[in-house]
Parts: sequence; C-alpha cells; structure tokens
Amino acid sequence: MHGLKVRFGKRPGVALLALSVAVTGATICPGTAGAATYGVSGIDNTLAHRCSASQLEVSWAGTNGAAGTVATGIQIRNLAKVSCELEGYPAATFFTPTSRRIKVSISHLGQGQLFAQSPARVLLGRGGFVFTSTDVNFGGVGCARIKTVRFSLPGVDRIYTVVLPYPQNACGPTSIVRISPLTVWNSVHAYVG
Repeated sequence: MHGLKVRFGKRPGVALLALSVAVTGATICPGTAGAATYGVSGIDNTLAHRCSASQLEVSWAGTNGAAGTVATGIQIRNLAKVSCELEGYPAATFFTPTSRRIKVSISHLGQGQLFAQSPARVLLGRGGFVFTSTDVNFGGVGCARIKTVRFSLPGVDRIYTVVLPYPQNACGPTSIVRISPLTVWNSVHAYVG
C-alpha cells in the first residue's frame, strides 16, 4: 500500500471520517444519513455540486462473466477540473443489435459487494456502474441480445448511449437485468476487470 491517511473531524451531530487511499485515489467519508461519500483525489472536492451533462463522458468499461452471469461496466468520467456529485441508480433501457427495445425486469439485487452497498454520494472524477444478466438459456425460454444501453443519471438532464462491442445475453422468461448503484471507478473495474 502506498499510503493510508485517516483524518477525524466533527460536525454537529455527525462524526466525520475521511479515508484517503493513495493507491486507489479514492476518498470515503460518511455523510449525514450514514451514506458514504466517495471522492477522487487530484480534483477539488471542496465545493462539489451535482454533475451537469456537459461535464460527463461515458463509455464501455469491459465485460466479464462466470457461472452463467455476464457483467458489463459503464465508465463515467468527469471532464471538468472541479468535482461533481452523483447519487443513486442509473435508469437504463436496453436495445438489440437491430435497435429493437428489449423488455427487461430491472433489479438492484446482485452478487458481490458492489450490489450489497446502498446508493451513496459519489464525488466524481471517474466512476460508473455495472449491469449483469443471466447468460444461459435455462429451460429453453430464450435470450434477448443487448447491444446498446441508453441511460440517464440521477439529477442529470441527458440520455447517454453506450454501444457494446459485442452483444450481451439477457436470458430467462423476464430477462432480468441487475443494475448496481453509481460508484467509484475502482469498484467498477474490480467487478468487470
């Protein structure tokens, strides 16, 4: 580990713990309702505001799979020199390679620590989210093929589009797609490699 700094401070009624991990560049501090706040070093986090559409860039961040589940990461980068904040879950719509909308059931429950965490404020330098689906056609009910993801971010007035380099299966009678909360880049990268 390159360095671990722990700072303790106080605000009325709220204990404040900031943990800066130099190797990851992430900052974590509990917020007012017990929700964690994740930030990125190297960006001015002092006056974070809600992210605006013009300062964000999105892209495919990789796909990984095992045991009948495939996971795809979406990277969100803040292009501005000041931090901005996002919190919650993206709202997503999925399309086939022929641009037909896929009817899916959305869930926020999934495997691993990324899906176990509650939505938290993310002070964005670089972050994102992961979506997973079943990749095996159990019972012969069929699979939808996801090629394009269109999504919005909480509080940001824009629809983003990411075209996957190859289609991802969403199998089963209801084609369940699980979407993680927005999080820091290292969590997305760890999930999809």
